[in-house]
Amino acid sequence: MGKNFHRYTINNQLNKLKTEEIGTATDDAKILIKMLKEECDKKGGFYKVQLDEEKFVGCSFMSKRMRKLLDYFNDVLIIDVTHATNRFNLPFLDVALVNNYGQTSICFFSLMQDQKYQSFEWCLKNLKSQLKRMPKVIFSDDEESLRKGKN
Repeated sequence: MGKNFHRYTINNQLNKLKTEEIGTATDDAKILIKMLKEECDKKGGFYKVQLDEEKFVGCSFMSKRMRKLLDYFNDVLIIDVTHATNRFNLPFLDVALVNNYGQTSICFFSLMQDQKYQSFEWCLKNLKSQLKRMPKVIFSDDEESLRKGKN
């Protein structure tokens, strides 16, 4: 006889198994923060971590190479957000640039607390702090919080 499982039940069981096998996202967050710090200390670059009561809720990162690419090719930027498909179940914002050969390269990324205006503002302030000049064109999808500044 068939069983009727709700998709949330299946998702919760998968998350439980994942945690048992590879540890908690909290442990991974500590490792990620350590890796970003070490990368920036050794090779230069930029990172910023967002914590809420000691809980990891986001980060932004740009390597030294990403910054150099952005310095040369920031006329056209493409911003995209992928919803919660990573280990932390956080939205992932990536910024790509288009070089003079028409090729794209990632030049900045952030894990965001949510897809509300304040999270986009935090990420984009971090990006702006690394810009030497403002881009001429920015493409993005139809993300309402990004487009209109909605809460």
